[in-house]
Amino acid sequence: MNNVLIVGLGLIGGSIAKALKASKNDLNVYGFDKSEAVLKAAIGDETINSYINIDDDFDSIKDNKIDLIIICTPLSITVEILDLLESKSIFNTNVTITEVSSSKLLIEEKFGKLKNVVLSHPMTGSDQAGYQASIENLFHNKKAILINSNYAEEEHVNKVGNFWKLLGSSVSSMSVTEHESAMAFASHLPHLISFALVNSIMIEDDINISSFAAGGLKEFLRIAGSDPKMWADIFASNKHEIRRSIKTFKNSLDVLEQKFSNEDDLEHAIMQIKKYKDSSF
Repeated sequence: MNNVLIVGLGLIGGSIAKALKASKNDLNVYGFDKSEAVLKAAIGDETINSYINIDDDFDSIKDNKIDLIIICTPLSITVEILDLLESKSIFNTNVTITEVSSSKLLIEEKFGKLKNVVLSHPMTGSDQAGYQASIENLFHNKKAILINSNYAEEEHVNKVGNFWKLLGSSVSSMSVTEHESAMAFASHLPHLISFALVNSIMIEDDINISSFAAGGLKEFLRIAGSDPKMWADIFASNKHEIRRSIKTFKNSLDVLEQKFSNEDDLEHAIMQIKKYKDSSF
C-alpha cells in the first residue's frame, strides 16, 4: 500500500491523516473535503500531500494509483460518495474502499456484495468535530471492527485490517447483525439517552439546572454535544436495534422505580448492577 485517499477531513479523517504521517511509512496521503479552508489547513500541516477533487477528478484516483479510499463522512453522505464511486466504475477494481460509519445496516444492504468494499468501524471518537479537533493518536490502543463479508476478497480485507493496525488499533470482526446489536447498547443508546436528558432539562428550564452541572451531568452534556447530522443518520440506520434497546432500558427504569418504596430492595438491585459492572467492564 503506497497511496491513500481520505474523503472527509473531519475528526476521524483528519486524525487518520495525522496518524499516517506520524507512522513515517512514506505513504502518499491524499485528501478531499468540501471545505477549501480544511484542505489548506491539512496541506499546511503537511498531513496530506495533496488533494483530489472526487466530484470531477476521478482520473486522479487512477493517475495517482490510489490503493485505499477511506470515507470519513456522516452516513448519508457516505452513501452518496459510494454512489459516486459506483458511477465512476471504482467498484470491483483493485482499489480498496472502506468507511467508518457507526451503523452499517444501510450501507451493507446497498453495497455489501462488492469484492473491494470492506466495511470497518474504528471504536473511538469525540464530542468535538472537525479537522481542528483531529489528533494523531486517536486510534492508538483502540479497537477497529471489520464487518464479515462473503463477497469482499481476502486481499482487500487484509489491506483494511493492516491499515487499522498501522494506526495502532487492534482488529476484530463480526457480522453486520452482531455489530448493529452491539452498537445499539454500546454507543447509540447512550447517545440517545444523553440527548433525551438534555431535552428533559430544556423542558424544565424554569429550574436553574445549569448552575449545578457536576461530574455526572457533565458526561451526559459532553455526549449531547455530538454532531446532530451524524447521529440523526445513525439513529435512522439502526432504528430497529435502537428501539429494542430503548424497550429494554425503559423496562429497567420501571423496575428500579418500582423499588423506590423499599429501600432495601432498591439497594440490593443497585448492588447487583454494580457487581455486574465491576465484573464485566
